[in-house]
Amino acid sequence: MEKKVSFIKERVRQIADNKGVKYGVFFNEIGVSPTGFRGDKLKKGLNSETIEKIISIYPDVNTYWLITGKGEMLLQLQGLGMLSEPTALTQLQQELLSTKRLLEKEEQHTADLRELLNLQNNSNQNAG
Repeated sequence: MEKKVSFIKERVRQIADNKGVKYGVFFNEIGVSPTGFRGDKLKKGLNSETIEKIISIYPDVNTYWLITGKGEMLLQLQGLGMLSEPTALTQLQQELLSTKRLLEKEEQHTADLRELLNLQNNSNQNAG
């Protein structure tokens, strides 16, 4: 098992390193600014569209690893070699769709928590 990298943006940089792609080229491919992958910004998350783009361009990247940091960075595609190419692609697309839905739920949950925190802060300010 590969070393767990704690922040998703660090894992994204690890993909670029693994593929031998310079960061500037890699970030341009996935449609993000390289400045978002430095300093404190490295600790922030990614949106589902960026993750979807990474997986579309690099379908051998393990989506579960990308999101959680657990498991192997790359899928073992030789196991899919016995399947027809469209079937393997369909499986990867289904995994991507499932992951996208999970991310959307997490983003909504985060937004809900922020809203509750704002309501609580407003309530405390009005009480004080």
